[in-house]
Amino acid sequence: MQVFSLTAFLILAGFPNFAFAEELEFDKVYASGTTVSSKVLGISLKVPKGYEGSVGGEFFVMSPGEEAMVAVTAEEATLAQAKAYLSSPQDLGEGYYMTPTAAPVTKAKMASVACSITHGLTTWPGEATIVIGPHGIAVGVIATASKSQFATVKNVGRSVAKNTKFKKPFVPKPGKSSGKWVS
Repeated sequence: MQVFSLTAFLILAGFPNFAFAEELEFDKVYASGTTVSSKVLGISLKVPKGYEGSVGGEFFVMSPGEEAMVAVTAEEATLAQAKAYLSSPQDLGEGYYMTPTAAPVTKAKMASVACSITHGLTTWPGEATIVIGPHGIAVGVIATASKSQFATVKNVGRSVAKNTKFKKPFVPKPGKSSGKWVS
């Protein structure tokens, strides 16, 4: 059986890197209970109990072990865009595919869909949720696991989505120019 690679798993392809207030580093593991945030995006979330998190490419991936994960990413989007994204199969990159197994459900500023996540010959059940914050930042959360662990991991993914905190994104003030870079 092929095991999902946590560092290669790409969620909601095309989302920009997190710019966390606590500078996240590749190859660094963040323990259960650690709060990570992005001032630029105006979001923060806590690594769930029993999970560890790390940056994998452009994404923050949390896992309690090799057969389960919750991955998070963010970008600007509307609820209509989120629903459209969740309505059709998506190539997530690195050989991973998300296929909806039902129609997306929307409630308030959230869209979610039951799906399957496929990599090679392995397919796991999944749930993708996108939460739209008050300043137009969409946080995407995908929970996926082996069938035996999925019910628990799905609840963890829902909790991460529900408990993501939003603030006004930080926009740095332009500095004084030292002149042209190129003449």
